[in-house]
Amino acid sequence: MRPLWSHITRQIRQVEVVPNEPEAGMLFLDNIGVNGHGSQNGSQLVIGGWVKGPAAADVSAERPYCLQTAVAPILILRHENRFFAYKNECAHMAMPLDGGLLDAESAILTCPWHGFRYDITSGECLTAPQAQLEPYPVRIQGGHVWVRPG
Repeated sequence: MRPLWSHITRQIRQVEVVPNEPEAGMLFLDNIGVNGHGSQNGSQLVIGGWVKGPAAADVSAERPYCLQTAVAPILILRHENRFFAYKNECAHMAMPLDGGLLDAESAILTCPWHGFRYDITSGECLTAPQAQLEPYPVRIQGGHVWVRPG
């Protein structure tokens, strides 16, 4: 006899992300893996919506790291052994930030295109305070940076 819930789970098409994340939203089940099984997207490992990124030791405090994912290019930054992940897009004109100047001491990233400056610990734009970078959840597991793009 098959459990009642097996019929119900086949009809689920999306899952709501609760407010524990930077922003609530919807994820499609195809993107997050089911029953703890991950998927390979090209050469990237994706488990439960988390994308395996570089080894933590490969992310420098002096240089932004760009991780290409199926969802969006992600900017990974390091400051005082803390990691931050943002969409690799300036809030000003959506130009990529990975070529920007990162001041490791002050934790300020300067856009290489028009000079907009960002606090990498919060994503806040110091040039235009009404703007900010789009954050992604980040964690370190098994010595690697994992990011969950939404």
